[in-house]
Amino acid sequence: MIVSFTQTYGNERKSLLNYQTLDYNLNEFKNLFDLNIFSFHNCNDDIVDYFEIINNVKNTKIFRFKDCTYGDCIRQILHFLSQIGCTYLLFIQDDGFSVNKIDYKALLASLKPFDYYSLAYSSEKFDGKNVLTNKDFYNKGFWCFDDTPYLADFRLVQQMYDEKYLKIPNIWKAEMYLNEKYYKENMIKKVLPVQSFTNVNIIGNNSVHLRCSAVLTGDDAKDFIKNRF
Repeated sequence: MIVSFTQTYGNERKSLLNYQTLDYNLNEFKNLFDLNIFSFHNCNDDIVDYFEIINNVKNTKIFRFKDCTYGDCIRQILHFLSQIGCTYLLFIQDDGFSVNKIDYKALLASLKPFDYYSLAYSSEKFDGKNVLTNKDFYNKGFWCFDDTPYLADFRLVQQMYDEKYLKIPNIWKAEMYLNEKYYKENMIKKVLPVQSFTNVNIIGNNSVHLRCSAVLTGDDAKDFIKNRF
């Protein structure tokens, strides 16, 4: 079973839900999946109700989490994914958007055991190579691991989000933990010939994202939203 997971938090990110609804490429990709999870962390019910009206992604399941940490959300999601027999997971945050249309059916058909695709990077950033390690990312001045969209074998996902990660209270510290973890551990990552997704940071904390090359911030982020939507 191939599943996508997107989470938002609080009540200030409603516009991002609108923009993702308008992202035709992202919706086309998700509509190929067996299940699409949208998780709402500490959001008012009216935000979730609004999303249910505008959502145009098939096979959607909504989770509502309140009065718990980010790590608690992920723990419960991982348990659910294990129960339903998830095989591959697309992870994309609420500020993730497509930048290039690719052959999504071909990508899904090509998946092999223990594949990990970093969808916010491309082989052109790595001298044409498409099979890399986290050390290749570090050597290019990127983070070994960041919070940008990926498509991965669920067994790898379970290894990534270990017990220490699940005890971290928020996404920013969790992202820093994974970067430090994969600085020490070797992991095989694949990239496509073109970048297919990016994160666009127009709302919320960007102290971490400022150090991630695949994330648009500041005027670049505003221009992307203005020109795209």
